[in-house]
Amino acid sequence: MAARCVQRKGSAVITVQWFFDRPIQKRWLATKATAKCLTPISNGGRKFASNERLANDTGDDDVAEHWSSRNCIVGEERNDRPMIEVIGIDHIYIAITDLKRSENYYDRVFLNLGFRKSSFVIDGDPHVQYYNRHFGYVLRPAKSNGAHDSYSPGLHHFCLRVDSVEDVYDAARVLRAAEVTVSDPKLYPQYAPDYVAIFFNDPDGLRLEITNYRQERRERHDRWR
Repeated sequence: MAARCVQRKGSAVITVQWFFDRPIQKRWLATKATAKCLTPISNGGRKFASNERLANDTGDDDVAEHWSSRNCIVGEERNDRPMIEVIGIDHIYIAITDLKRSENYYDRVFLNLGFRKSSFVIDGDPHVQYYNRHFGYVLRPAKSNGAHDSYSPGLHHFCLRVDSVEDVYDAARVLRAAEVTVSDPKLYPQYAPDYVAIFFNDPDGLRLEITNYRQERRERHDRWR
């Protein structure tokens, strides 16, 4: 078990580590300095108050720690835990002016792209969600009217990615068969040498795109360190 306390020395903050029960899970850059540290006073395996109260840093028990003064190791903490990584988009909410109209439109888009559909109510407002195993796309009523302006503050466009160039062409064909107006599949070398995409607008003017999983994106994913 390991616990931590933080002391202030002038304008500097010193992090102090006290070791007990089991090896610590964090590495420390030890210095030659010692400082007044707060040492646990045990009572049947629990730690109780004597003069200062700190939160346990073990991650095991949410126990308030009480400590008495003594010398202990001072150093800088180097956390072995990796930096938090955002692993995907969980959901995106789109405010729309006419739920029935937009639901009809997005049924023809998302249900033809392998998404599923659910509906629910939040604070009296109906919501419609389209989702696959990667993320959810939710429609909710707007609080004000007016067409979406891609060049006003806020969302400019929303891009969906499919696996291949062939899938971009297939998406265009499927959406057109569902009476969704889409641009012709086209190579956009100004974006990337293998960037192929189609574009379409929802009833409120939100610009949508479907593009392929191009080489640079694959390499970024596979070589990320």
